[in-house]
Amino acid sequence: MAGEGVENPEVAEVNNGQVIERRKAVFLNEWNGCFWEKKEMSEGDTVVVENTCFDTHQGEEISTVCWIDEKDVKHCVDVVIPDVAQYNIEYRVFTTGGTTSQSSCDQDLVNTDYLAIERLLRIIIPLIEKERQERIEADETLSGMIETERQERISGDTELWEALVQEASARTETDNQLWEAIAKEYSARTEVDNQIWEALNKEIQDRLDVDAQMWAAINEESRIREMIDNQQWAAIEAETNRAQEVEAQLWDGINGETARAQEVEAQLWDAIIEEIERATAREDEIDGQLVDWSKNPFQMTAAVAKDENNLVLETKDENPDHFIKVNFSGNFGQI
Repeated sequence: MAGEGVENPEVAEVNNGQVIERRKAVFLNEWNGCFWEKKEMSEGDTVVVENTCFDTHQGEEISTVCWIDEKDVKHCVDVVIPDVAQYNIEYRVFTTGGTTSQSSCDQDLVNTDYLAIERLLRIIIPLIEKERQERIEADETLSGMIETERQERISGDTELWEALVQEASARTETDNQLWEAIAKEYSARTEVDNQIWEALNKEIQDRLDVDAQMWAAINEESRIREMIDNQQWAAIEAETNRAQEVEAQLWDGINGETARAQEVEAQLWDAIIEEIERATAREDEIDGQLVDWSKNPFQMTAAVAKDENNLVLETKDENPDHFIKVNFSGNFGQI
């Protein structure tokens, strides 16, 4: 169904319905937003099929690869292409050749992986075959050279044997002398070899002795190092124990000093409380001996008698012994 406001395309007869030519073409349906549009694919267009569940196992394939070498000789070889599972396969439009009666060519969808494999085989196989032929020709040339050398060697050996046979009688005495010299040289060489072996064995033994001394020194150094390490660890452990003991003594001293300070503090508080109580009692005593002004309106009483007190200030404790007594005589001198 076409989208709203968009008309469906009209279908028209091509060439009034007459078939002018026939060819195989590949089309792709595309959604243009309104309807599915059928588009013909051109040469080189690709389409990718994405489906991870798609089973592409078809078994092994045999592809025949042919080429013509530099000598215009045609070679062909069958190559087994292994079966490999393919996902997200890419297909490409490939146009085949047509006849003169066709104005267009047929189109096929080809797996691009197959095209790549075929191109790779058509390039690599001829190179391998060329290398193989060059190797065969080189081997044949080498075989010919070896055969020529062998024949020459046989001829030379024959001539040499003939010369040796002729020379044999003349060489017998010389050979005996040579054998005597060889035997003498062998004896001398044997003696020298024995001396060399003795020197070599002595060197080996000396080396073993030196190695043993070195190992003994290493073991002794290891033993001394272990003893020193043990002494150091013992000293560290002793120092640790001493430090812990001193620390315990310090804590005991601190705890004792704390207890003593707390005891002295308690004694000080007792003395302070006692002094506060004493000072309070004394203050009360002093306060009781002060003049009670509420009972003394500052009025003097005239006294006729000479020895009577005409001003008495009473104290708060109402003790007559603490009263303040003032005697005014009234003799102020002459005016």
